[in-house]
Amino acid sequence: MKKIILALALVFTICSANAQLILDKDIPQPVKTELKTRYPAATGTMWKQDLPGFVTAEFMQDKKRMNVVFSTSGGWVSTASYSKKDEYPAEVMAYINSNYSGAKIVTCALAESVKEKTYETRIRYNGESFDIILNSDFSFKLKSKVED
Repeated sequence: MKKIILALALVFTICSANAQLILDKDIPQPVKTELKTRYPAATGTMWKQDLPGFVTAEFMQDKKRMNVVFSTSGGWVSTASYSKKDEYPAEVMAYINSNYSGAKIVTCALAESVKEKTYETRIRYNGESFDIILNSDFSFKLKSKVED
């Protein structure tokens, strides 16, 4: 079950390139209410649908890009908050530097769901892209190759 939740969170937070844009007027009211409750300072919200039954809100809050996934009934599923690499935890950067020397960091995100909190870093290493996921205690969780 944990692997399924992780896979869904990964799909929702990183792979939104094929998502369909949705107009604000088409978003169910419970989803809008939950977004406003959890993220009252959200600005510039764009809505997308990655999978049936789920919508993603992309917005800025406190100068950070955020992606939040909700079920269409208004239930919160996950949040990814993106950081600049100089704002990312030193432990994550140390792991990347020691295991992927010379890698270029593309994105840094803190991903949270009901079950877990992870640090998701997309890197460019030896001509290929990878997502490196560390647990909240900075231990290794997953490495997956990203097709460009």
